[in-house]
Amino acid sequence: MDDSSQYRLDGSIVPRHYGLWLRPCLDGPHPSIQGSLTLRFQSTRQLSTLRLNALALSCVDATLERGDRRLELAIDDSESALEFVSFHLLDAPPLAEGEEAILRVHFAAAVASEETPGVLSANGAGHGCYIACGGGRAEDGEGPCCPCLATYLEPTNARCLFPCVDEPAYKCPFRLTVALDALPEGYAVLSNAEVERASDSELAFGETPPMSTYLFSIVAGPLHFLESFTSRGLKLRVYLPRGEPLAHGELGLHLLREAVEFYEQLFAEKLPLQKLDLVGIRELGALAMENFGLLVFRLDYLAVSPQTIFSRVQRIVRLVGHEVSHHWFGNLTSIEWWTYLWLKEGFARFLEYVFVARLFPEWDYWTHFLSEIYHEALTEDANSRTSHAVEMPAPSHPRRVLDTFDAISYGKGAAVVRWLQEQLGWNVFA
Repeated sequence: MDDSSQYRLDGSIVPRHYGLWLRPCLDGPHPSIQGSLTLRFQSTRQLSTLRLNALALSCVDATLERGDRRLELAIDDSESALEFVSFHLLDAPPLAEGEEAILRVHFAAAVASEETPGVLSANGAGHGCYIACGGGRAEDGEGPCCPCLATYLEPTNARCLFPCVDEPAYKCPFRLTVALDALPEGYAVLSNAEVERASDSELAFGETPPMSTYLFSIVAGPLHFLESFTSRGLKLRVYLPRGEPLAHGELGLHLLREAVEFYEQLFAEKLPLQKLDLVGIRELGALAMENFGLLVFRLDYLAVSPQTIFSRVQRIVRLVGHEVSHHWFGNLTSIEWWTYLWLKEGFARFLEYVFVARLFPEWDYWTHFLSEIYHEALTEDANSRTSHAVEMPAPSHPRRVLDTFDAISYGKGAAVVRWLQEQLGWNVFA
């Protein structure tokens, strides 16, 4: 295995704030996103070169602001195979240790689709930034399907969308502006924070809490919504594709409220958000993703109709419990690197069963934990081809990190957490 250090940044740049301006250009055979980054950062040592993660980005016009001076930077993509882009100071003294500065750079990112997969779906699971069928069909299901732009950046795909320090330990606030030539009627543009300012040409979103890059998200498409509020006034919405009856999102909205209120009480910690959205997307590669303030679910694991079988309803309850719990385990408190994935996912898998058991005690759902999660983890652990330590070094190559999202990290991790809870007792454990 290659030394993972060659794919890791050296910690010389600590992000303090990401400012992003994005213009989706989705027409034509090669859809893209044009953007600009304003990154306020602090150096941890003397620096003449700024190195960030970037994959398949075209970067131009880079400058550095140091106080009242603006300096041009030379852009170097010679390490693109290692998923880096570098910016060199020209005829200027190096940054001092502890100095704060602002990097500004314009860039273009590819957008993947089934027709043009591109690098952003390189892991084959619909991750990155891509165009999916967003809905908008007629009620009879006939007619074209309107496109939906969506991001899925976990674990190492934020670098596919914008230059960044793409490691979970480096958390800071984000502020996003989306430029729009024209927003079709019935379209919604969503991100981690609320829209703060809107005009005919731009949507400016508010500032997010400090968060890891993989939690950044944007969704745009033909969507309509149901709305509710928690008892303390947190706004909750479930968005469904137009053409999907809103009644199919009622259970999801109910579960979203129950989960937020349950975890806020359990952890005695309120979410530092003004809103929490849950969006159903028809062609999401994974089942769901816990983006801070903007959960995305595969539509058939959110929408519930009279024809939905009971086992699917139970799985949806679990899934909402899992993804909402990540706002505390993963989003508010975060892992340093993907070596510790089992802590994030093991806790979330454990907590989803705690949530289900509290909400529906008549289901006797801990027996499902033994027959499904525990049994699957034992089976994988007994197989020499799939067994590994619950905590193990993440694969060296960033494109292979997703391989560790398996039954050992999730299931065995959850079994370890449950064993610890049983040994300590709930009062000590919590």
